Amino acid sequence: MMRFGVVVLLFLVSQLIHSQSIVGFEIERFAEESEVIVEGEVLKKIGFYHDNGLIYTRYTFKVSGYFKNGEFSPEIDFIQVGGVVGDEALVVCPSIKLNIGQTGIIGLRSLASRSGEDLIPVSGMQSWIDHDEEEQIYVLWSGESFKKQELIESIESHTKSEYQLVDRDEKQINTPESAVVINSITPLTTQAGRGREITINGSGFGSSRGSGGVFFRNVNAGSSSYSINGIIYNQWTSTQIKVIVPYNAGSGKIVVETDAGMISSPSAQDLTITYNVINVSLTELTYLIDFDNFNNGGYAFKYSDNTANGGVDFTSIPDAISAVERATSTWNSGTGFSIYTEEACGTTSLQVPSRDGTNLLTFDSDAYDMDVQFGSSTLGVMFSYYSKCGSSEWEVMEMDMVLRRDGDPNGFGGSVNWEYGPGSPTLSETDFESVVLHEFGHAHQLGHCRISGAVMQPFIVRGTTNRNLSSSETNGGNFCQNESTAYNPPVIGGCPPPFNQARQYEDYDASNKCSGFLPLELVQFSVNKRGKSSADIFWLTNAERFHSKTELEYLHEEGGSSWMVLESFPHSDDNDVINEYEFVHEGLTVGVHLYRLKFIDHHGNYEYSELRSLEIEGESRYVMAQLNGSQIPLTWKFPNDDSFYIGLYDLSGKMLYRTKWSEVPLSIDLDQSVPILSSGVYILSWWSDRHKAPSLRKIMVD
Repeated sequence: MMRFGVVVLLFLVSQLIHSQSIVGFEIERFAEESEVIVEGEVLKKIGFYHDNGLIYTRYTFKVSGYFKNGEFSPEIDFIQVGGVVGDEALVVCPSIKLNIGQTGIIGLRSLASRSGEDLIPVSGMQSWIDHDEEEQIYVLWSGESFKKQELIESIESHTKSEYQLVDRDEKQINTPESAVVINSITPLTTQAGRGREITINGSGFGSSRGSGGVFFRNVNAGSSSYSINGIIYNQWTSTQIKVIVPYNAGSGKIVVETDAGMISSPSAQDLTITYNVINVSLTELTYLIDFDNFNNGGYAFKYSDNTANGGVDFTSIPDAISAVERATSTWNSGTGFSIYTEEACGTTSLQVPSRDGTNLLTFDSDAYDMDVQFGSSTLGVMFSYYSKCGSSEWEVMEMDMVLRRDGDPNGFGGSVNWEYGPGSPTLSETDFESVVLHEFGHAHQLGHCRISGAVMQPFIVRGTTNRNLSSSETNGGNFCQNESTAYNPPVIGGCPPPFNQARQYEDYDASNKCSGFLPLELVQFSVNKRGKSSADIFWLTNAERFHSKTELEYLHEEGGSSWMVLESFPHSDDNDVINEYEFVHEGLTVGVHLYRLKFIDHHGNYEYSELRSLEIEGESRYVMAQLNGSQIPLTWKFPNDDSFYIGLYDLSGKMLYRTKWSEVPLSIDLDQSVPILSSGVYILSWWSDRHKAPSLRKIMVD
């Protein structure tokens, strides 16, 4: 039983709205939109499938006090989207995640469903405030603090009803006769949700933990809240505690509660949490996989183009797509996160988040309204769907992102005035790219943090931007990347889809985008012989306005391993014109000559087309490979500590095979990945993370 009282008060403040809001206005809206306001303790919680197909958690509250709807009930149930059911789980950011034994004041409202009406929190995770009984203050997520009685009286004035206290179990206050003292914390800088241990030295902790615990700041509440309880304790003595820092712990001081219910003063030292990693059930890491068999190592999103139910065709707002692309590129280049969001990934008529095999990127609609589902101030929501079966870990099988529509289309009170960029927002606008960048952080399996300037802070201020990753995000993102790339999904027999469909995750690779080169469209690319020693290179492009130029690159199979730029071609600003290019390459010698196009956007990011080749006949070297087993010997000249890649192309430049190796092979066996390798001439290439320029050999299979 937890006797450390933590009081939570829900307001309509968003994860991604303004920190300069007026408290009176927040309380007024909270009181107006809440149908029920009660104080209580979480007795139990259980995951279940809602009739909308999503996993929810049902909380049972023991009521100890109430403000509104004065009919007293000893227990009350409410539900919140997200939870765990067997081998499936859903994490939704933002949403409330309460622990058994946690006490709080919560505002609830009705959510109609096919099976009747359920009570849900009046707003999302960022709308609750913790009450620190040790300090006797309430603290907003923004860090503003208030005396308890001030806040109670303000709620009473707006609800027009008196707060009724019923059977409240007050905690004991620390006294000199039974002092619990924290002397030091080691280390003082760590991370949450990734199994990191801290050691707490002091006195008066008691000989065993019993029902005691270590309480951390709540990253989703204010700077003086203590509502995150340690879950895993490796040691508990009267003078020393070793505890694993749990998911959602925030930076700041900590407190210790003993088995006897005595509470320490807040620690003199602050614990700094540099980043938070999402856990399932607060203790289990999650792992990214190669979703949907794209063979790109990651997740490709589709834009909703459905305008029914007051919906928005995402593709009708080019500036919004450009902002998504910039946010995607920031994560791609910052941590190697494998997300692909270009229009070539396709569109969908889906509007409602669900586990349906599609990574959805959509604005909300009347079919799934942000005000109805999450409250009037939530701007963006990320859904992460997980599966496990047998010996597998929690694998991210799918993601959906829902963003608030511009303006106030339904008149429910929630509204946003987006600035899609690349210009800066005015004081009345909210930066779209910053919000999308934040939501993709959740997709990367990062929770919130309280590091100044971090993208993953649980709020944004109107008129400001946060479009660059801090070291908090890059370090956290790289941890998630490294864990996922090292995780090898087991081959699981007897498990139904999607449990048996996980594939190895890889870092972002621009050549594996849905198009390979969108938003620019390559309509045609050909290389033909002209005379005995010249090549005629020809290509057509469309939708060039997102790119600044194209470089034509060349490599001679017999002449080395470095690509050279033959010519640079500036792009047109007209997005609807087919542009034609031609280049004649003269003076070619005997051997295979390779060409590719390098498309460079306005930010300096680039991507390559497929290869095209031309052979000038004559004597030339071949690496011989027998079809008997298709064993192709390979000499690797780079250091063994590099990860390296192998690609096989036909003479038209079509890629037949690509793989990543972490150890140097003596030979490769193409039978495993190329169904039919007929006799003929192929181009074998290999390159490493450190040495980007490929080595190439022409091989003959007979």
